[in-house]
Formats: sequence, C-alpha cells, structure tokens
Amino acid sequence: MNTLKKLLGIMLFFFAISFMGCQKDKEETKEVEETLESHEGVHIAGYIRMGGHDMNTAACWNLRDDRNYTRIFDGAVATSVYVSGNDRYVCGNESDGQRSVATLWKNNEKINLSVSNNNSMANRVFVSGNDAYVAGYQINQQDKYVATLWKNGKAMSLSDESNDASARCVFVSGNDVYVAGYQANAQNINIATLWKNGMALNLSGNTSAVAVSVFVSNDDVYVAGYTGSGSGAVLWKNGDMINLSDGILRAWANSVFVSGKDVYVAGYAYIGNDGRAVLWKNGVMTTLSEQTSGSHSVFVSGNDVYVAGYKWGLALTNDRSGAYNMHGPKSTLLKKGKDQKLKN
Repeated sequence: MNTLKKLLGIMLFFFAISFMGCQKDKEETKEVEETLESHEGVHIAGYIRMGGHDMNTAACWNLRDDRNYTRIFDGAVATSVYVSGNDRYVCGNESDGQRSVATLWKNNEKINLSVSNNNSMANRVFVSGNDAYVAGYQINQQDKYVATLWKNGKAMSLSDESNDASARCVFVSGNDVYVAGYQANAQNINIATLWKNGMALNLSGNTSAVAVSVFVSNDDVYVAGYTGSGSGAVLWKNGDMINLSDGILRAWANSVFVSGKDVYVAGYAYIGNDGRAVLWKNGVMTTLSEQTSGSHSVFVSGNDVYVAGYKWGLALTNDRSGAYNMHGPKSTLLKKGKDQKLKN
C-alpha cells in the first residue's frame, strides 16, 4: 500500500459530546455507508444517533468542508450519496413509526419512493444525465422481499415476487443499467444475481451468495459480494468468480471500484475472533485497522483512495452470556495514517 497517497477510513463510533443542547455525558452514534468525490468535495452518507434517543438522523459529511456534516432528515438513515452538478442525491429509509419507507432526498427535499404499507429500503443511488436510479427492495402482500429499481421515482420490480430478492447496488454505463443483488431460488437459497436492463444473470449457480456492488469499466463488469454467510469474499468479472479470501478466512466484499488497471474491493474479514476492515487491491488484501472494524465503500480519485466504514475504539470483552461489551470507543478519521476527528 506504499503507492497510495491517501487512505481515509470513515468509521462508526460512540463518544461523549455536546450537541444540539445535549449534555456532555450523552453518547452519539455515527455510521457511514458510502463515500463519493465530486468537484465540490468528498461526500459521505450515513446517520447519527444521540445517546438517550432512539431516533436516527440521516446525515452527509463533506470532507473538504472541514469535515462538518449536513443534517438530512430526522428519523431516517442515509445509505448512499451521489452528486451531479449542483444537485446532491441521498437515498436511504425513513421510519414513520410503523414501517420503513424507501426514500430519496434531492437537495434535502424528500421523495417517498414506496407508497406501500409494508417496509421498503433504498440501498444505492446513481445519477446518469437527468435520470436518478435507486436500487432497493419492497415487501409485498405475501411478505416477500421484491428487488426493486426506481427510475425517477417510478418503481420497477426486478424479481418475480414469489421468492425473496433484493437489489443492493445500481450502476449505469451508456444505455445499460446494471443492478447487483440476490434472489432466492425454489429451494430458498439466495443466489447472487446481476440484472442488466432488467434481465437476470445467475452469478453463483446453486451456491448461496449475495452480490453487493457493481462497477463497469471498459465494457468489463465487476461485481463484489460474498458466498454463504460470509464464508468467502468474492469478485465476479464478466460472470467469472474470483475468490478474494482463502475459503478458511470468513470475509465479506461490500464495494468494488476500478481505476485504470487497478481493481479495489472494500469489505471486512475475521482475523481471530474480531472483524477487521480490509481492502483488496488486485486481489491482495491489506488490513486497514487493528481494531474491530469493517468497510462499506471504496472510492478512488487519481492517487487517492477513500474507504468508508466503521471502527470500534477499544477492544471488546466477552461477558458470561457470550455478548460483547463496549469500552470507550471514539470517532476516527484515518488520513495518511493519522487519526482525525470528524466534526459534529
């Protein structure tokens, strides 16, 4: 990793701080899902939760704006951000107290994507020209997850609604729209799936797997995901599967980005008993943190590599019930190997 000029990790954290009138002994939770660079800065989508409150607040950070965040919406979680020209698109979900509603915010103006009385979720947003695409799912009346692609607010079902399915990521290249996700087969096995212009391609055969991220470069289609329940991080290139982990190491691949001839995949792997944020570059894995952590998204601009995810501040300890207790974690921003605090 010596060739990398910059490595940024945006992490999940709990810490005591004075914010919006709260006392300093209150804890604040923050988690970030995705990072994106535009001409206006590096944008990160996630959420904040104040200690003593059950409500999340969807938020975005701009690293060039002195790492300050913008409050998007209370009672919501932001999962993805895309900046096009002067417009910022953020997707996620809002809770109305009864259900989770797939939501898109354009310049903080809310657009409810789902009108169903059942739960729905928006996972990723991608903008091409004047069109805004959102990948996610809706739950139908038969209580099945339906992989859904919204284009300019209009929903299109990608799966047949008889078995569970979910759309995790969307990428547009030219006139082609690619969506990564999974759909269960007749044996209720989740099959990693890539939809191209609505047509489904089975990536994993009869093996349980999930496709989480898709990226297209020079007509090559890259899909990152995992097999089983994290039994192995994998990358598909034009439908051919490449194992990123050794089959023994439990690992998940969450995001793929291609820059020139280099392929970056962000995720996490269990090293010992704890998960660690990791980054694969051309198949070679580097551990990003020695603490319990994970990475959700990777973005590359020139020689700069940005990784968004989470990190616990101190080690976990196991109590007698087998549950883990947290002791004193703190917020961290890794920049050129140095820790910085994100502002609140």
